[in-house]
Amino acid sequence: MAMFGGEEDEKNMEPQAETIVGVDVTIKGNFKSPSNITVNGTVKGRVDTKTDVTVGEKATIEGSVNARKVVISGTIQGNVEARESLEITPTGKIFGDITTANLVIQSGAIFVGKSMMVEKGELKEKEEELEEAVEEVADEAKTEEEPVEEEVVQ
Repeated sequence: MAMFGGEEDEKNMEPQAETIVGVDVTIKGNFKSPSNITVNGTVKGRVDTKTDVTVGEKATIEGSVNARKVVISGTIQGNVEARESLEITPTGKIFGDITTANLVIQSGAIFVGKSMMVEKGELKEKEEELEEAVEEVADEAKTEEEPVEEEVVQ
């Protein structure tokens, strides 16, 4: 229980950890995290989180992205599902279909694909499925003694 609040305050207190893929890093394989993800390098595979994804100007993702909020300043070659909002900045490029409740495409951005607008909360079922998948991955990581078979190229 939180010191000054009720049980509800405790539930809302999630770690603010963030995973950052550096400019010179290439990750091959699916990438799941329970916290925010910032990609400044290259990811060749699916990116999943129950929180936010930020794609830097020099970043490239070759695969789908599933997150609560997504901000794209780099390039994504794959579908994007943003449960709350999706923003494509002037340097951002998406080559794939998008699904979101709130879409912002700034002048200069490139979007080639189909868009589907949904009401906020309509993708809640998908969020719950993602949370279960992320928890399974976290549990497997705790119990496995074998090294992860992801290739990191620098």
